[in-house]
Amino acid sequence: MSSDVLEFLKQNDIEIDETVIESLKREKVTLASLQLMEESDLKELGFAMGPRKLLTDIINKANACEAEKSPAPSADVASTSSEKPSMSDDLPFSTEENGTPVTAVLFYL
Repeated sequence: MSSDVLEFLKQNDIEIDETVIESLKREKVTLASLQLMEESDLKELGFAMGPRKLLTDIINKANACEAEKSPAPSADVASTSSEKPSMSDDLPFSTEENGTPVTAVLFYL
């Protein structure tokens, strides 16, 4: 687990105990993998219901926001391009220099 995960959780007032921290480390959770988690994943990691619901809501809102921002590629572009777009260097839930949380980043699969 990166320190970014802990920082993100703290910035969003998501309370976790030492057991959850150990689970995050053991499972090598990153900000990118955190964005992909569902409520059942968070429960398996040991998140209590309150923090789990808050984090699930943040994840869902970030993913919905990103879906609204990114139009589907047109068939012409997808079929003629041989290169995959590169993944943004920014991680989901990263912070701006002024400390404002950024809750969504575009990922290309």
